[in-house]
Amino acid sequence: MRWIQISPDGGNIALKDKDYQVLNWNLSSGERSQTISAPKIHWLRFSPNREKIALITYDHQSLLWNLSNRGRLQPLTAHRNWIRVATFSPDEDKFASLSDDSMLRICDVSTGHCLQALQVVVSDEYHGAYAITFCPQGLYVASSSGETAQFWDVCTGHCLQTLKGHSTAISEMAGYWCLHQVLP
Repeated sequence: MRWIQISPDGGNIALKDKDYQVLNWNLSSGERSQTISAPKIHWLRFSPNREKIALITYDHQSLLWNLSNRGRLQPLTAHRNWIRVATFSPDEDKFASLSDDSMLRICDVSTGHCLQALQVVVSDEYHGAYAITFCPQGLYVASSSGETAQFWDVCTGHCLQTLKGHSTAISEMAGYWCLHQVLP
């Protein structure tokens, strides 16, 4: 196995094998519920309610699959470079992805269209994007590139704040957002 992802509710596990297939297993029954074949899958991510799974490919695409009806949804707007990280918004209406060219794309899950294409700050020492997360309400997204974190308004695409000063690259982002204290 090359990649493993457990669904947010702990009910399913998806595994990517060396043949670029995704095997979706029900953890309660121990039965394989689905096999998904897609071109050159790099990694995957479950949606919060586990009804969808995003497959990130080596050719810079994000493909969505509907696990409940076993249907492939439309691809999301592609990047021009390697996709490092991606995530669903808590309400699953949006999908954000960051690529090696430091482009943050926020796409509408239902249409696949890009709502925002944002250039994140890149430091001299660290190149590329490393982490991304939505706030619980889905109105803001935080991204990191190198030792810099940025907070973005999802609707307008405006960068609300840039935080610099970490001594090493930021590799994960999580936590409770106190927006009235963090953002202007």
